[in-house]
Amino acid sequence: MNGRQGLLRRGSGGYTFIEVLIALVILALALTAIVGAFAYASNLSEYSRRLTIASQTAEAKIGELRALGYTNLPVGTYDFAGELPEQLNRGTATIVISQWAADVKKIEVTVVWRPGTITGGRVVLTTLVSRTE
Repeated sequence: MNGRQGLLRRGSGGYTFIEVLIALVILALALTAIVGAFAYASNLSEYSRRLTIASQTAEAKIGELRALGYTNLPVGTYDFAGELPEQLNRGTATIVISQWAADVKKIEVTVVWRPGTITGGRVVLTTLVSRTE
């Protein structure tokens, strides 16, 4: 019997080298898929956490500005990145207040975190404030 036949013949109820090798390849592929799924889930979880924080930050800023009232809202563009929570590191935050119509101002708050990364994102909230007098 030569060496090749020994690799392919099943002896005493065991598995051949080829069967074991195929089983290891299948196991390696399955483990690679599982590790990829965990990595994706981790990135998705991180994105969701930052999205929630950015949304809460933007909502709070909208609330502060609405509380000022129509007459105390100066038209312009403002940066509030210095007020972002630590979880939104390297982020940007802007407020744009514009005259949307007669007696109506538009407030747009934009929060961007980790630009250019897989867990980066952006939240834009808009509201209108009218003169109530």
